[in-house]
Formats: sequence, C-alpha cells, structure tokens
Amino acid sequence: MSRWSPILTVLALSSVTQACSSADAAAPGHESDVRPFDPSEAPTVAFTESSITLLPGVSHSFGLRVSPAASAQVHLSLVGDSADAFLDTGVVTTDGTGAGTFTLTAASNATTFRVKATLGPSSAELTVAVSDSSTSLTVWPVYYGLRKASSWVATVAVDGKCNAQSGGVDTDGPFVTEASIGLPQFAEVPADVPLKVTVRSGHFVGGCIETRASAGHLLGRLVFVAANDRPLQLGSANLAVKLGLDTGDGWANAWSDVVDGIVDRFVAKKSDSAALLDAMYAACHPTAAPSFVSARSKAAWDLRLSSAFDSILGVGNLTRKLRSFLTTGVGANGEITIEGSLVSGRSTDGKATLSLSTIGGIAAAKASLSPSIEATWTQGAGDRVLFGGSASFHEVSLAAALGEAVALEEVPSTKTFPAALAKTLSCSDVAKVLVGSTGSEVAYGSCGEFCVASLCEAALESMWTRATTSSAKASTMELSANGTVTSLSDSAAPLAFNGTWVGTTTVAGRQARVSGKASGATEPTSVP
Repeated sequence: MSRWSPILTVLALSSVTQACSSADAAAPGHESDVRPFDPSEAPTVAFTESSITLLPGVSHSFGLRVSPAASAQVHLSLVGDSADAFLDTGVVTTDGTGAGTFTLTAASNATTFRVKATLGPSSAELTVAVSDSSTSLTVWPVYYGLRKASSWVATVAVDGKCNAQSGGVDTDGPFVTEASIGLPQFAEVPADVPLKVTVRSGHFVGGCIETRASAGHLLGRLVFVAANDRPLQLGSANLAVKLGLDTGDGWANAWSDVVDGIVDRFVAKKSDSAALLDAMYAACHPTAAPSFVSARSKAAWDLRLSSAFDSILGVGNLTRKLRSFLTTGVGANGEITIEGSLVSGRSTDGKATLSLSTIGGIAAAKASLSPSIEATWTQGAGDRVLFGGSASFHEVSLAAALGEAVALEEVPSTKTFPAALAKTLSCSDVAKVLVGSTGSEVAYGSCGEFCVASLCEAALESMWTRATTSSAKASTMELSANGTVTSLSDSAAPLAFNGTWVGTTTVAGRQARVSGKASGATEPTSVP
C-alpha cells in the first residue's frame, strides 16, 4: 500500500468499534441508546471533507454527518466518470451522534468524479480526483519565536484552505508526519495539485501555506512554512497566585496613624496603669467593685503598677509593647505575601476572578480582605500575562490580624492577641504587685493572686476589643500585575508566570504606592 494513502489505524479501530456497537444495539434483549430518526426535524447530510485527490487504486475512509444528530440511513452513489472506482457500501447508517463512515477505492487511472450522499430531500457531494503523479515533500518550518519547539508535526491536505482565524495552528490535514530531529518529510504526496501544508509544534506554535508540490525539480519539493506563536489561551485558567507586598517606607508610613489609633483606643488615651486598672474594675463583680476602688486608692495601685511595668515588661510600658507588635506586623520584615487563585471562564473575554485566601499567612476573612475580586486577564506583548483589579480591606482589622500574628509567634503558647499580651505583661506579676501592696493574701475583698490574674486577663480582652472596634470605611488597593509566562501547556495555556505588580492604596486617608513580586502556577494534580 502506498505510504501516501491516509488510512489511519485509529479510523479503522473506530469503524470496528462502531460496527460492534451497531451489532450490540440490534441484538435481541439489548436496549438501544441510539435516538431514532425523526423526519419532522428536516435533517441535512454533509461530508467531513469537500474534496480530495487520491493515487490510483488507493482506498480511503471518509466521514459524513447528519444534523440534527440522529441515527439515519444515508444513501451513497458515484456521479461522473468514476471508471472502476467503487464504494464498500451503498448505505451508511449513522450512529446516535449523526456520524457515519464509508470507504472508497479510487479508480485505476486518472479521472475526476463525485460521491453523492442523499438523505430524503437533503444531499451533499464530495469531489474526488485521481492523480497518477506524486512526489516527495520536505517541509521547512521557519520560526523565530522564543518558545521551545522541540519537534515539528507537518500535515498535508489536498485542495485545503488555510484558516486565517486559526491563531497560527491550523486544522491538521489527513496526511501527517513528525520529526523531532531534522525536517518533516513526506515520501509521497500528489504532485502539481493545490495543497494545504501545515506545521506545528504541539499546538502552541504553528503555520500554514497553500502551495503545490512539483515533481519536476528539487525546489518544487521543498516548502517553507512560516510558523508563529499561537496567542496565549487564557480561557479556563486556574493558577495559584502569590503577590509579595514590599513594606517599604511608603507602606509603613501609611499605617502609622492606624497603629496610633489602635494604641489610643486600647488605653483610652490614659496611662497604661490607669487603663489596665480601669478595665479590671469594669470586669470585676459588681458586689466587689467598692472594695476594688478602696484598695486601689489606699494601696496606690496606679503608682505601684506604673513603676512595676519597667521591671515586668522591660520596655518601659504596655503600649510600647503593643505598638511593637503592630508595627512589626504591618512591616513584616520587608514583605507581606498575599496568596490566592486566579480563575477564568472558558471564554477569552479578558476577565477572571482573583480570589484572595491569605495575607501574611492570615486568612483573608480574618483580615477583612475582600475574598473575591473581578479582575482583568489579558495577554501583553509576547508571552506576557496582565491582570489587575481592586481589593478592599478594613485597615484596623488588617493591622490587628498582622500584629496578632507577630505576637503569637513571639508567645507560641497562646492563641489570641490579648492572651499573648497577658503572657508578655505577665498578669501573674501584676497580681503579685497588687496583692503585695495590701500586706495580706488578697488584693481586695476575697480576691487573691489567681483571682487578680484572671481579672487582668479579662481586662486585656476588653481593652483589645475596644481597640480593634472601628467605624472607619473599608480601604481599597488597586493592583496591576505583569508577568512573563515561564511554562506553557501544549495548547498555549499559561501554566506558570513570574513578574511584578504595582498599585496604590489609601490607609487612614494617606495614599501610598505599593509594589512587589508576582507569580503564578497551576496547582499540582494529586495522583491517587
């Protein structure tokens, strides 16, 4: 059999499978899943190819389709000077999808004729040319892009037309060859007839040309095909995204007023000792409140506690430690990492959803960071992806969450910011100071050291709640990212990118420019 003949094993297997399926469906006791033909739907029939050129005596499989999809009987006939050409069947029964196949054996001499398919009032024709002239063909892909084209697939279709809307990777012809080293070559193709020649590497680089192959001389058997990058396929993207937020002077300075506000509310603009004792008074049982007030005055608790803070905290006062946690949190040692995912629909409409899951390792919800952003998602020059959008956040909640992360890292045995402060301050030491000031085993009433320590912890809880309660409106962060694609799928979909992002944000009325690194990658698929 000629190597030019496009008989493919997969088509043969498909025909066998369809034959077996038809036999099973017709067997007694088997319920068919083929939808019966409904004449009221006015079906039409069409060939999957419009024309083809064959060598003499070559057999070739063809496809046809009924629309709307249904099982139907399509009648075949040869029209014109078909000579000794013949069909393997005169009737094709399509499957439930409306598809059917048949085989034609070409005439033994050069001629041109048509295959006609008829289904009720609908008909279609396929032009067949039999040519006794053939030649070899070498395809030379001309590619100057930067994508890694490690191998090339070349295809040939007789009388085919290049599709200008294909984005560079055209539909494969029936005759296919591949080369990972050297140039793709065909041993035989029809000579001196119109040909569509395509080349591609995967489905991310490709080209097409309409030409003729001449049997007369060497240059007539060498075809140069310009190959270009297929545009990035941005539909159905699903990338894990990381944005590194550079916490330089602009960012840190913008947060100074927010930190000041949290600290001021924490102590209600009083001294540390007065604020803590006031909160402890508010937390004690109403029946014990008078005793608390009396002991506080007689034993000079405010003065004693203020003096003790230097030795207990080693930093001068409580608010200084609180400010240290918050300032370190929003500064995050130079960078805060925002993580999330970028997901786009199947259509390439330039839109995607950027879902933010964490900031600085903290859940977005806890930091009041908008969990979902309507983002732009487009291709830049070359293999670059661009995306951007607007994220909202509550500045007090974000600062508190970032500060808490620092506090819990410093005091890992605790689970909340107030608990970390209680441990750092050591409410146990506060209790010793207050109980020791009375010269007895209780600080007031019947409240001893354990009771006072518990009261101190409750006071810090209420002070933190007051500090982090704010009626301020949500702030926004406008961001725009630009990344170079570092990994592509076979179909030119981005699998990974690296780049940068820039943006602006407004915190406590101060506008600041922000920027950092940006990266994205497909989530690894788990193997069961």
